[in-house]
Amino acid sequence: MIAAEDDPPTGINDLSAHSDLSLSEATYTFRQRASLSWTASDESDFKRYRIRSLSRPGGGSVPSVSSFTHKAFINSRASSVYLDPALYGDGREIFYVVYPEDTRNGSTSTALGATYCNVSNVISWTKPQHGLLALDDDTPNTMAEVTATIRPTATFTIAACKRVKVVWGDGGWGFTQSLTSAGGYFKREHRYSKATTFSLRSQIESLEGFRSGVRTWATSVVVAN
Repeated sequence: MIAAEDDPPTGINDLSAHSDLSLSEATYTFRQRASLSWTASDESDFKRYRIRSLSRPGGGSVPSVSSFTHKAFINSRASSVYLDPALYGDGREIFYVVYPEDTRNGSTSTALGATYCNVSNVISWTKPQHGLLALDDDTPNTMAEVTATIRPTATFTIAACKRVKVVWGDGGWGFTQSLTSAGGYFKREHRYSKATTFSLRSQIESLEGFRSGVRTWATSVVVAN
């Protein structure tokens, strides 16, 4: 009798996540999703990639991969990029791993036969989270300068943030340009040219380029002539 062995595929060790840039700046989901990439497997009997993930409130140690759940299959060996379509809540930390499977070795109990293969490196990213927004004047005259100051939360600190996108409600928007002298807030100035009421929205962006969901602030700007 001849016994045959088939070792599991070589594990992936360069899995990485980047903010999704496939949409335009005008789209609020721009930079809110994660795009994963890795080096393609070179297995001659390649079957598929299995992606598993975990989402939880930010903070704490790296969880065991045994607690991750199935996210997606990719059946083409050359397809080594995956866009996670989920829009996670602000403050969530999302973890990913990838398992390359061949025709004999699978990452779970499947029809592939064996029930093991090598797991990739574990990666994660955190969805940024807003704290407070304040205006120096919410009843300005037209063409008067209005300054908005925005800060992140105690858990998602200023050190983890790159900038804030402020949408002023009159068709104008811009990015924060500097920190306050106290160092705990971002700020952005604007001038309204029309007398009416506007609602402000904003998104905070992390150093890694991921953005929070859109926040509409309860305080409106009432512009007078």
